[in-house]
Amino acid sequence: MNLGVDLRCLQTRHRTGVGEVAWQILRSLGQFDPSLRFSGYTSGRGALSPGLPTNQLTVYSEALPSKFSNLLHTLGLGQGIVGALERDQPPLDALWLPNPGFVHLNALVPTVLTIHDLSFIHHADFFPFRKR
Repeated sequence: MNLGVDLRCLQTRHRTGVGEVAWQILRSLGQFDPSLRFSGYTSGRGALSPGLPTNQLTVYSEALPSKFSNLLHTLGLGQGIVGALERDQPPLDALWLPNPGFVHLNALVPTVLTIHDLSFIHHADFFPFRKR
């Protein structure tokens, strides 16, 4: 199985909660099924957190910084994450987005989105308008 993963949450100097969850899941999945292959998507210059199953991971790095790639994804321009990950690799069996973000999805690839927190909906008064 070839699982596409948006790895941008793992491009920080110190892993945050979302990055830690993504890192732990990828590491655990890699240990659970050594035949599993990950196709990871990154953007900009940030290095990935160490300790990922590198023998099972192929990374496609978008040259544009995340803010620009997010804009392209929002406008539906460019090849999107699936197009980038399938360019020189086998087709994806599924795509996992560990963090809600801006993506240009492909309707032909099953997609799983992890939503970690709904407080911006249930307690919107605690968030500025832009964060809702």
